[in-house]
Amino acid sequence: MLSMTTKQDAETTQRLVFLLEYDGTNLFGSQAQRHRGSALPTVEDALILALRNLGIPIHRPLILASRTDAGVHAYGQVAHVDTAWGALRQISCLASALNAKLPAAIAVKAVQLQADPNFHSRHSALARWYRYRIFTAPFRSPHTANRSWHIRRAFSLEALSEAAAQVIGVHSFDCFQAVGSVVRDTRCHVYHCAVQQTSETEIKIDIVANRFLYKMVRILVGTMVTIALNPSKNPPGRISEYLTLGSHGPNCLGPVAPAQGLFLMAIHYPTVLQYFSTQGLVQHLNQQMQTEFTGDENLFCNLPRDGKPASMVDR
Repeated sequence: MLSMTTKQDAETTQRLVFLLEYDGTNLFGSQAQRHRGSALPTVEDALILALRNLGIPIHRPLILASRTDAGVHAYGQVAHVDTAWGALRQISCLASALNAKLPAAIAVKAVQLQADPNFHSRHSALARWYRYRIFTAPFRSPHTANRSWHIRRAFSLEALSEAAAQVIGVHSFDCFQAVGSVVRDTRCHVYHCAVQQTSETEIKIDIVANRFLYKMVRILVGTMVTIALNPSKNPPGRISEYLTLGSHGPNCLGPVAPAQGLFLMAIHYPTVLQYFSTQGLVQHLNQQMQTEFTGDENLFCNLPRDGKPASMVDR
């Protein structure tokens, strides 16, 4: 049982950092939104409510490392919030206490107190890793309906892989952001973008970049799939043409891929900045990425170990 905040506790502001996992099927995205017109909760709203129900005061808004839309899932979302809660002896049971208050679709995997006030879950991140899943069986499956994009038509896996390779590098992704984005700098550094067929009926697309624009991953995937469905009409090199033309080019080829196939896998932070303890969240996330991409030398040659994070991150 967590105790209420005392007057002595309230004198010290501390930064709580959370590692989150959620099923986005019945969530209205990650960020709290005004006038959203939906009864579905957001990840931010649910976590703040759980903290308040435990008597933990919040001094500033909760910040998430990467924004996800309604229907998008996460295995490795990171968030932080400033609080005056000073019961250090109880930090070990805070994750369990929060999980008892949160909806079943959201889980806190770990919580840490952050001593460095300069740590920022979004601005300190060097890279974000997203995965998109495609289900290719002839018939739909209830078990994958909310966790993949079902494509019945045959398409070229080779063309899909060639299209993905065109994305790697530093480019202006004007053509691959949704209407409504207010970001001025559309340049992103994509460190890794690859396609892998994991079974007869499943294909995954992994993309790692320093930042993402509004719906950028889903628009890229939709364009790649359109190319793969008819590579003779839309060759994979079309992606490079769009990236070269930037804002002066045409709209992307394909539809915005459905939200339910997208997963935020992990956030990559600097290794030399000791934001967490030796066995903390940063090491856990970095090891998770390295384990997943074992054998892929290109990713870990290009992925920044340290350096200046992107100052403007839309997603």
